[in-house]
Amino acid sequence: MPHSKIGSSPDNRQEVVFSTGANPYADFGISDAEIHNIKTLLSISLAQRLDELGLSQSEIAKRYDIDQPKLSKIVRGKLEGFTIDRLVSFAERLGGEISITVKYN
Repeated sequence: MPHSKIGSSPDNRQEVVFSTGANPYADFGISDAEIHNIKTLLSISLAQRLDELGLSQSEIAKRYDIDQPKLSKIVRGKLEGFTIDRLVSFAERLGGEISITVKYN
């Protein structure tokens, strides 16, 4: 069954798994629903990582060379103007390892 989830892998790495289906944006007929869903899942993952680091947004911004106001927008889910590429870049700066799996039925 298609799904979207965030969890931990067996080796304690945080995992974000998403696929078509289970997409609230699509359920409401929003255009570019998959893009919105991916960006939302990435922002949730980033917010969780920031919480794990236990630092203030200002400290994280300085340490990882990320603009603090932009970091705040991501954490609050204000994703207009952010591309998937940019969110992935932020995740990588925070130590994230990105992998993409494509499955065909």
